[in-house]
Amino acid sequence: MHIQITAETQYLRFEWSGGPYIDVFNQKHTVPHDVINVCDYEAGKSRIPFTPEAMQAEIEKWFGEVPEAVRIQEQVDAIEANNRLMAQRALGGR
Repeated sequence: MHIQITAETQYLRFEWSGGPYIDVFNQKHTVPHDVINVCDYEAGKSRIPFTPEAMQAEIEKWFGEVPEAVRIQEQVDAIEANNRLMAQRALGGR
């Protein structure tokens, strides 16, 4: 049996199976673009318990440490706004 914890924001999805890394995905992709390292290399295992609460705490910490996460959301917002504008223009709207 494979157990996995998944968390989502509007633009990102986080998946973790209890191993050394929490995978970070854009909501629309199947390949992670980043990882959150939760490995204790000396102990050879995760440094946090395999619980949704521990995962959430690491994600919140990652958002505070990684300005890239903010830039990714801004880029997605801009792309989606542009796509809406292009669709509106294609339909004859202004």
